[in-house]
Amino acid sequence: MDENDDIMPVCPVCGQPVRQRDASGAYRGWHVQCDSRMRAAMDAKRRARQAGELDERLRYWSAMLADATGDIRISVIDRNTVAAERDHWAAVLTVERCRQAILAMRMTPDEVNRYRDPWLRRLCADIGRDGVFVQ
Repeated sequence: MDENDDIMPVCPVCGQPVRQRDASGAYRGWHVQCDSRMRAAMDAKRRARQAGELDERLRYWSAMLADATGDIRISVIDRNTVAAERDHWAAVLTVERCRQAILAMRMTPDEVNRYRDPWLRRLCADIGRDGVFVQ
């Protein structure tokens, strides 16, 4: 036997010295009577450790989610900025094209040639000879 085997341990549950020995002859870590309370304390520590690990994982994924939503928010802001300009110019272009279409219905073929806009020339060609210069 070692020198450490002769030292009686103190029960972590009740604080009394443990005189009981196990089958190998070494002192037990706690009393047999304190076994259920010791197991309950160990289970509570294990549950607390697991809860801490879950909290840590939750904080990690919460931070990842915040980063991802921040990236999405920035992308949406950038898209809205670009889309606002694009939508404005698309509306301006549409109004201009509608005005040109109305104008094309009243133009003579010579006026179309003088206008020199390829889109208007194609529009007049699509309308056809009978559609242009109807009075």
